Amino acid sequence: MTLMALVEKTSHQSAASMAVTLSALFTYVFYKSWLYPYHIDPLSKIQGPNPSWIPFLGNMLALTKKKPMMTLFDWAMEYPGSIYRYYWFSRLTLMTSDPVTVGYVLGKGNDNWLKSKETEEMFEQNLGHSLLSMKGQEHLPHRKYLAKGFKHTYLKSMATAFHGVAQDLLQVWKERLIDSEDVQVGGNAVSEVRWEHDGKIYTTIDLEPSFYCLTLDSIGQFALGRGFDAIKTPIGPDFDNYRIIVDSFQVTLLTMLPLSNWIPTKTNRRAWSAVREFNSSMERIVQERKQRLLEEIKANDGEFSQEKGATSQKKDMLTMLLVDQLIGEGGTDLQIRHDVFTAIFAGHETTSAALSWTFYQLACQPAIQSRLREETRQLYKDRDGAPSYDELNSLPYLNA
Repeated sequence: MTLMALVEKTSHQSAASMAVTLSALFTYVFYKSWLYPYHIDPLSKIQGPNPSWIPFLGNMLALTKKKPMMTLFDWAMEYPGSIYRYYWFSRLTLMTSDPVTVGYVLGKGNDNWLKSKETEEMFEQNLGHSLLSMKGQEHLPHRKYLAKGFKHTYLKSMATAFHGVAQDLLQVWKERLIDSEDVQVGGNAVSEVRWEHDGKIYTTIDLEPSFYCLTLDSIGQFALGRGFDAIKTPIGPDFDNYRIIVDSFQVTLLTMLPLSNWIPTKTNRRAWSAVREFNSSMERIVQERKQRLLEEIKANDGEFSQEKGATSQKKDMLTMLLVDQLIGEGGTDLQIRHDVFTAIFAGHETTSAALSWTFYQLACQPAIQSRLREETRQLYKDRDGAPSYDELNSLPYLNA
């Protein structure tokens, strides 16, 4: 065999080998990224939105059209039941709003249902190392530790603070609505609009931004013992930075790229700056509260007073965590800051959405709305202060 023939034979063998390799690689990728997750995986038979016609994109296009939470909420309404599925690219993802299923995932099943690495990194970067980024054996004990801040007796004590925040919002509404004696509220429009009809002025207020501020100030009272002044001053630095951080969780085409959170885009730089400023503000609040507790210790000969002082007057999560730290049972200042921020983030938008949905349902049922209004009016009759939690809980129709 001549040298030329040998080279030609070797080239043919290399080309054939390359073709086999590429064919095998394509087959593997096709199977793992499209055929198996969309058609063979038993979980693909669970109800849920159809994936995109574009290969490997899954439901990502739908998730980028608006806020991911709103898309997930729409799917939950479209596919009722305990579980539905969607595709993050080609990765099948299960969602549930069923309390029993959620309890299993967070409790007994927490070792089997782990967050993705991308999700952990996203939460870690924006919220710090806390429950939303922890997993496995680290997550469960920390969740149990923080759960004591959600005890029934503790939440009951927050009723007065929440009432004060609600009064602030009502005052803002009154200032927007009352231009004359004939002003009335009409409709459920998506923006604040005024119009005149038959000599009367009608005003429609979009409740969603109002409830966004209401719940942020309420969660602030729960977590920090103070609000963000979101209702009265919605342009404050803490409020503005918080909104930037929340918006940074928006899914876009750019965020689909690997390491997208670390690319110095304008949006990312803005989010990084907001995280730094918000963390600085949170650190200042933590240190001020800690100093107040230390002064109480000093005033009581080195012991906490359970009858008076900061530990009895402040029922917020931050004080609870700092008290545990000072008696040797809690975490570091950094861990406390991360835990408090996570509580604010996790409880804020979910509560706001639930409140908006509740009012929408009441608007659709005017008879129920009228009956509920009359029941609560009787509670407030001849009363100046806020009703207690037990009084609110005793209203039969409200708690039906």
